[in-house]
Amino acid sequence: MAGKTTTTRFPGVYARECKRRYNGKPDVSYYYTVQQDGKKIWVKCGLKSEGMTANVAAQMRAAALAEKRRTPGLDLRPAKAITFDEAARHYLEHYLPRGGKSCRSWVNRHLLPAFGGMMLSRIDAAAVRILKAELSQKLAPASVRQVLGVLSRIFVVTAKDRLHRLDNPVRDVSMPKVRNARVRYLTQEEAARLLADLEIRAPVWHDLAALSLWTGARLGELLSLRVRSVDLAGSSALVEGKTGRRMIQLNAPARALLQRRMDGKASGDWIFPAESSRNKSGHRCLSHAAFDAACLDLGLNGPETPRESKAVFHSMRHTFASWLAIAGVPLYTISQLMSHSTMKMTQRYAHLCPDTQKSAVELLAGMI
Repeated sequence: MAGKTTTTRFPGVYARECKRRYNGKPDVSYYYTVQQDGKKIWVKCGLKSEGMTANVAAQMRAAALAEKRRTPGLDLRPAKAITFDEAARHYLEHYLPRGGKSCRSWVNRHLLPAFGGMMLSRIDAAAVRILKAELSQKLAPASVRQVLGVLSRIFVVTAKDRLHRLDNPVRDVSMPKVRNARVRYLTQEEAARLLADLEIRAPVWHDLAALSLWTGARLGELLSLRVRSVDLAGSSALVEGKTGRRMIQLNAPARALLQRRMDGKASGDWIFPAESSRNKSGHRCLSHAAFDAACLDLGLNGPETPRESKAVFHSMRHTFASWLAIAGVPLYTISQLMSHSTMKMTQRYAHLCPDTQKSAVELLAGMI
């Protein structure tokens, strides 16, 4: 995401902070705005590091408006031909979201290999459909959508900054459908066999899997745990992940496991520390190889198992919710424990709940 955009003392002229640095501070891009076909167009003038100022940008705006008055049908957007590499570089430099490592990865791993060196004008809907088909062979639908989303944003922001007059070809391509219905959960016998195998094969995966099974926590949330995050007396822990910070509840086995993991550690230490000092995050970043190998060896997954039916680490979280539903725990309570944003997400477990409707209405039989 670009930095903060502010007005200047010149009407229609704006300053926007960039990711790049200049004299120890964020560099500044200057823009002016004009009306084109009833729409506001942002025209990039240049960078402060290149000598651009708000005063010069105002003069450029005045010149453009004067030219527009002399030629009413004049298109104020530039017709400059640029390559995809230039467009991608502009997006990464000025619009990359905070913490947008994944966006940079999509560009470097998928978009540049496909379109690197091409003129941006050559990328049409047909080219995007070919890319979509190729990505679908190796990525999940959600990942394909993310890659195409980055490509779309590259076209949008570079058009807004008047680097070209091209239409966005991604708009004419249908996005792959994402099926988020992965609700594979383990039976008690399967869970016991998996934990027993992991205890020998990869003890750290055993502890993470057991904690997810007992708390419903996501892998990223468990890896975020520090000693100070855990309140054994209050049977809770503060985790941080994709939905922000939240509290998870700890049952007796989870408290015992965390107590063992915390012994000898200081308050600020990671409960699952990194194995290498080169890991700047401090906490462990794991490959799923050991967990996946255990699921394969135990017959939980096979070569022909559909993706949505495979047992993965996230299945421990689904197992947590599924077992609660089978035990008759209200869906609202499960939703709170899972930190679902909507009850619709929790409804996927409704079919596992005991049928209490008949017994519920029978409660009214003797009241009148």
